[in-house]
Amino acid sequence: MASLSKTLPKQLPPQIATNASSILEDATRLINRTRTAHQRIVESVSPSDASFETVVLPWAHAENELLLESRLLRFYNAASPGADLREASRKAQCLLDDFAAEVALNEDMFKLIDAVLFLDEQVDPESRYFLRKVHKMFIGNGLKLPSERKRQFVAIQERLNYLVAQFLKNAAEAETSEWLTREELDGLPNETLNGMVQGVGLYAQRWYAAMPLHSLVV
Repeated sequence: MASLSKTLPKQLPPQIATNASSILEDATRLINRTRTAHQRIVESVSPSDASFETVVLPWAHAENELLLESRLLRFYNAASPGADLREASRKAQCLLDDFAAEVALNEDMFKLIDAVLFLDEQVDPESRYFLRKVHKMFIGNGLKLPSERKRQFVAIQERLNYLVAQFLKNAAEAETSEWLTREELDGLPNETLNGMVQGVGLYAQRWYAAMPLHSLVV
């Protein structure tokens, strides 16, 4: 039997950020790394010799690595008790959303994906599904539209991204509250419950909970 001291975890736990600057630095690092991976594909492969292995597979690996790490950066906005970390998380999300729009409008990459799709290469059903999904993503972002309509589409998409970011910011900063029963607060530590304000009159059996909830739980 292997010694416990020599047993390594299959996956290390994520590194939790302790300052706002590291969140933005990580977001920039992820974006630059993924952009470089995409550029490497475009520069090394032409539509005439594109294949699933040379285009789609490295593209998928780059996207998986981006998603794996970027989810944690977005998570701070919903869970961190620190206002500076939440604000940095929102800014990081804007950077990531802008980059996602950049990727979806990459015509050189779309030409390669398009070539692989119509090559009708023999791949397994899961790979075929993924290829069609990626191709549909590019089509859905206007890559087949005429130039003028494409510019309009991009402007609308940028506006939507801005509105989403503003909504998340307003929701996180909203000073709202709720009166909750003990049953609804089940699961909170006793020290947290004991520190909450109990209501009077109609709210005698309820406790005051400030929103967002992470300020209460933490």
